[in-house]
Amino acid sequence: MNSKIVIILIISFTGLIFGQTTGDINELLDLYEKYKDTDAANFSTGSNNLGNSESEVILAPNYIYAESQPVENGYWRNKQDYKTWLDETAGDESVKHLYGFVINEQKHFGYDIFSQRDSIAIWPNVAIPDYYILGPGDKIEIALWGRAQILSTLKIDRDGNLYDPHIGKVSLAGKLLKEARDILKNKFGEKFSSLKGENPATSISITVSALKSINVHFTGYVRIPGLHIINPLSTVITGLYQAGGVDTLGTLRNIQIIRDGMVFKEIDLYDYLLKGDVGFGNLLRNNDVINVPPRGITVEVIGEVLNESIFEAKGEETLHDIIEFAGGFKINASEQLLLARFIPIEKREFDSVPLKQISVNINELAEINCLNGDILTVQATPQVSNYVTVSGKVKTPGKYVLTEDLTIKKLLMVSGGIEDPDFLKTAYLEELEILRVDDKKDEDIVIKLNFNDLINTAKYDDFKLMKDDHIIVRENIFYRTDNLVEVTGEVMVPGVYPLVKNNQTLDKIIQKAGGFTDLAFVDGIKINRSDKRLVWHSFDVPLISGDKIIVPQKPGVVEIRGEVNNPGLIYFSKGRSLMSYVRSAGGFTNESKRNNISIIYPNGNVKKRGILPKTIEEGCIIEVYKKPDRNAVNLLAVLEQSVSIISSLALTYIAIEASK
Repeated sequence: MNSKIVIILIISFTGLIFGQTTGDINELLDLYEKYKDTDAANFSTGSNNLGNSESEVILAPNYIYAESQPVENGYWRNKQDYKTWLDETAGDESVKHLYGFVINEQKHFGYDIFSQRDSIAIWPNVAIPDYYILGPGDKIEIALWGRAQILSTLKIDRDGNLYDPHIGKVSLAGKLLKEARDILKNKFGEKFSSLKGENPATSISITVSALKSINVHFTGYVRIPGLHIINPLSTVITGLYQAGGVDTLGTLRNIQIIRDGMVFKEIDLYDYLLKGDVGFGNLLRNNDVINVPPRGITVEVIGEVLNESIFEAKGEETLHDIIEFAGGFKINASEQLLLARFIPIEKREFDSVPLKQISVNINELAEINCLNGDILTVQATPQVSNYVTVSGKVKTPGKYVLTEDLTIKKLLMVSGGIEDPDFLKTAYLEELEILRVDDKKDEDIVIKLNFNDLINTAKYDDFKLMKDDHIIVRENIFYRTDNLVEVTGEVMVPGVYPLVKNNQTLDKIIQKAGGFTDLAFVDGIKINRSDKRLVWHSFDVPLISGDKIIVPQKPGVVEIRGEVNNPGLIYFSKGRSLMSYVRSAGGFTNESKRNNISIIYPNGNVKKRGILPKTIEEGCIIEVYKKPDRNAVNLLAVLEQSVSIISSLALTYIAIEASK
């Protein structure tokens, strides 16, 4: 309905549209297309403007419940009983935490590689490996050129033979592609002598022009079991993609290739998921069986790891191996972990809690084998509560952890400023205030110290800081605060720095900021003055009050924009030419003016493309400009012609009047 209204509106304003420029009409069409896409998306999802109804929550199948246990033992026969139990205990969070129950669907590691896409394309034009096994249905292209010239495409028949009128029948079924090439070359060599010798007068090429399909059986816990006709270059991984993937009840650690009635190989998909082993050396063959047995031991890892998930263990793998599957610990992980482990069925008592919780140290994980149903919780370390705060005239105000050896002098050195004589001039050195919390009083205790004595003597070396102390460094109101520059980015100590002398240089300010970090892009330093960028050529450039110095990270790229087919960022290579970057961006567009190119250097300097080649530096911006519109009216030319005509008319009039 909405689309019809839009169409009527467009027809109603046809006269207005035809009065616009081509660019205006294109913008209207683009807007209409976007509206259609939005309308179609709303229609497909059932959305409307009449109000949003609350969606029904559908429970996913992967929940913990004892499906196989008799109800008299205190377990649930099915999901409905489990849902009823959840509803009854919804208010008791401790029960759900103890049992490890969750409301959301549990995530099993690895299975989403099959569910995140609908299909996989096996490209027909990939290179055929030498170990590819030929069979009925494969098409072989044979080309001879030189003294003898032949081009033919031959198909291997059902009996596995290839027939060519020059060499007769050749049996190729079951042969490796490399072996088939040698056989055919020898056969044609017997027929054409020009193929022989050190410098043969005839050359030969043998390739596979079309591939057969193979029949592979997928059994066990796959999403679409049965016989599948798949690409002959398929491995177990790509074959499973074409069969819909592995069901979450199936194993990823022990997938079997059954060939000629025997287990030919067992595949561990964790090697693919975690190590990148794609196993392309083991192509599937016709009538192979891919069997996916049920999933084995599962261990859930939650908490402070990089990848919370449910993992599958096999053999003698330990909890340490599971943590490695989860990507390892986060930096804030605690050394003590919580292991929830199911009590064996035969050892449970009636109405007992089926899980027991064990505290495990991080160093013990390699000694504990995995058991099915284990839940390993990696807790976070307790947050540090011992802080002191520094504010006022320091370079890096904020909260700092209070350690046993932290003195007030060390604290002020860490927060920055007391070792910089120029910066100290901006602080009030007669007094330093410390606000201390007193539980017995309604207001803080104010402790005052002499800032000069703190800096220059050992008078306050024994002064003990306490939790929640707030140190305030006051500003020197008699110091000129307008004569400052700001330094941000990749320097050791970013902040605001005073200019105490005339003609203070960039080099001096960078030194005050502690120098560059390892990531600093020195040639790309930006100096902003009054919201405009200052072009600089050396570190002796003088700075003035209000300047902002930005030290960026090394970009590692060159940006190209304007009239190229694919503008964007291109990796920087030293010595690479301007035209090389243009080619990497897809070359010039038809509207580009190839001689009108600007190169904007990281320091703000701009150069135009000329006869001599320009050096492209890291962080450069290459701007390719558009040809001028030849149909556009040149206002300056019109004005010049008008002035010329008016001048001529004026001179003519003067001459006529003078002749009278």
